[in-house]
Amino acid sequence: MAWALRLPRLWLRARPAQLDEAGARWRATPPCTALATAGPSNLHIAVWLRGLAHLYEFTTTTLADLDVEQVETMVIGAAAKRPGH
Repeated sequence: MAWALRLPRLWLRARPAQLDEAGARWRATPPCTALATAGPSNLHIAVWLRGLAHLYEFTTTTLADLDVEQVETMVIGAAAKRPGH
């Protein structure tokens, strides 16, 4: 069974004083949508990427440029072909 990367979700914790700036920056980044949330993570980002290697590159370069305290990543996969079909 082959798996395709659909839409990684990232939960970030930014300093409250930087939340507006961080959200505006992510909304201006083409493959991203961003929104502020409540709870331990205060910024949610959905990003369109080509695959896991692109997710790693995005995390270690693009995210590294933003001063955030914590990042959690959730990858949502989809089955490209189901067994027996």
